[in-house]
Amino acid sequence: MRSGAVGLVVLVAASASAGIEHTILHGVSVGRVKAVVSAGQVPGLTDASLQTAAESSLKRAGVRVGSGNGADLFVGATVVIGPSGDCVVYIDARLIEDAKLDRNGLRVEAASWSGGSIIAGTRQNCGRLTTNAARKVVDDFVEHYRAMNPALAIK
Repeated sequence: MRSGAVGLVVLVAASASAGIEHTILHGVSVGRVKAVVSAGQVPGLTDASLQTAAESSLKRAGVRVGSGNGADLFVGATVVIGPSGDCVVYIDARLIEDAKLDRNGLRVEAASWSGGSIIAGTRQNCGRLTTNAARKVVDDFVEHYRAMNPALAIK
């Protein structure tokens, strides 16, 4: 007997050091959003749909996204489809910006904020669940971002 999949959303928001994201996010601007869906085929879930979901969350919150100048908000979804057709998706979001190492002056990319979510559902509702979970992760970013950058976010 096949049991129905439970739509489960777990939001995990983590930063480099708990609480430090407030300091790190001060003065940063979001230059663009990049989204990638890897692995399994899920109806309604593409790179473009994931990017649109993230951008709409930012826009709804009044966070301006520049034209490439500033940090990149990366949102990725890794999909695993089981033999029964159920799916599990790991959502990983990070704000990636250029940094300079003190010890040698080398320029590197560093994540100044990160968050994630794990969802499970049927293949048919997995796209919708993933999009909703991605929006919640971006909403967590917005909460931290707006706290430190009220002048960069419009109301």
